[in-house]
Amino acid sequence: MRISGGWIERFINRCLAAGFCLWHIKTDGQFTTMWMRAEDFKSVRDIASDSHVQVEIVARRGCPFVVGRLLKRKGLIIGPMLFFMLICFFTLFVWQVEVVGNHTVGREEILALAGENGIYVGALRSSVEPHETEQAILANCGRLVWCGVREEGTRIVVEVVEKTPRRADADCVGDVVARTDGVLTELIVLAGTAAKVSGDTVKKGDVLIRGVEPRYGMDADDIADDALRTIGAKGIVRARVWYEGYGEAPLETMKGERTGRAIYAVNIAMGVYSFDWQSEEISESSLYETEKKMVKWRNQIFPVEIITHIYYECEPIRVPISEEEATSLAKQRAWQSIAEQIPKDAEVKVRRDDIISEPSASIVRARAIVETIEEIGIGPDSAKTETEE
Repeated sequence: MRISGGWIERFINRCLAAGFCLWHIKTDGQFTTMWMRAEDFKSVRDIASDSHVQVEIVARRGCPFVVGRLLKRKGLIIGPMLFFMLICFFTLFVWQVEVVGNHTVGREEILALAGENGIYVGALRSSVEPHETEQAILANCGRLVWCGVREEGTRIVVEVVEKTPRRADADCVGDVVARTDGVLTELIVLAGTAAKVSGDTVKKGDVLIRGVEPRYGMDADDIADDALRTIGAKGIVRARVWYEGYGEAPLETMKGERTGRAIYAVNIAMGVYSFDWQSEEISESSLYETEKKMVKWRNQIFPVEIITHIYYECEPIRVPISEEEATSLAKQRAWQSIAEQIPKDAEVKVRRDDIISEPSASIVRARAIVETIEEIGIGPDSAKTETEE
């Protein structure tokens, strides 16, 4: 506000004495400007009258004034509200359907099958049934072996896997077998006939997908074995696999303590000549710590080098290790042993470790267990590559 005329100093002093907050007080000629709280403005009218000053409001700042201006312009409030309501409304619908993974099967064909099952641009997202659509697409398109439907906001992605063309190479025929023991979680046949189903327990070497299939035009349930043709089996086989690792650490270790006795061995080399001297023989049954010393001018212009080995005799003593330290070391070794067994592309699901040694044992033994989901199928192509290597 701006103050003019009368006794301005008296007005300021009385305002401060009355407890009103004033700030940014500036004097410019006959006018004085300052800031004060809006709720105090009406209370200073009497003080202004007694001080014979004129008070003029030149600016208003703060949330109450901003809200007041907004209330006068209802469009500024209704507009953003309508905007966000429209956004929320439009997110209820599907605005894009994308097909990925198709090469020979037409995109329009897959979109038509998806549209028949309620997935199309403009469909309500709440009416989309991904699992039912997947089954319908697979049932109506025999050139696909797998279909997945997932929602990504207002976009629906239909992912498919097509059947693989048969190989003409006779060396690539054969079965898909298990690389390790496990419980099957997923089995998708791309070529051949399934020999197991999801949930079966398999052992290393078990046949998972047989490398045979019916000849064209024949029903697989009614034909004899001689009507089957041999192919290279192929598929996606994932299983739940468990790995175990073991580690141990003693509760005491041996450490050498110097006895004060030392043996010196000196080697003097000059060109192609060498001279060795040793103060006494080194006992094979004793424990020694070795220290090596060299002269400072070794490998310089002077062609002589002297190397001294000092063997300090040590007496072995037993050093106890705390149970916590031994347990930590045993678990660390167990995890190190198991890390070498797990494939890099395995998906780790569970990790746990425990102590399997008796409380009174002198050695702490630990076991680590890891549960993974991984690909365990080995096809004829993989077997052929391993044989060549």
